[in-house]
Amino acid sequence: MFEHLKDEDTKKANQFNRGLPAVLDLTKLKCPCSKPFLSGTDSTVCAACGTATCSAECHDKFMQNTNKCLFSRNFIDMKVQGLRGIRLENILKMQSKNVPKYTQCSIVSPNFLLATLGPSKNTLYLQRGFRIYGSPCVIW
Repeated sequence: MFEHLKDEDTKKANQFNRGLPAVLDLTKLKCPCSKPFLSGTDSTVCAACGTATCSAECHDKFMQNTNKCLFSRNFIDMKVQGLRGIRLENILKMQSKNVPKYTQCSIVSPNFLLATLGPSKNTLYLQRGFRIYGSPCVIW
């Protein structure tokens, strides 16, 4: 599997993959298709590769089909669109209910990616676990 992994494109991606925390500004985040992350009804961050996409189709097209997210290789005869478990819909609901910052906002294991509400509105705090199945396509 590791022979298919692409090298990190940036210093930030390298630091993120080594486990250093990152704060994402959701207002500036865009899907690889250029659609703003906040405008997607199905926008998520993949906990396997760390890429934010507006849809499962974009994750498939830009990440899985280009070997940048290899999570689907764990499944035989199943069409799995990464580990898209950090959902924008959940983040926005938590923020609207004034949930305290740094509260975990996904049901994905921190072994993949720890996602918590960020230090201010429309921010997300991410920290990579030890299970890496790719590198983020668009780094924040």
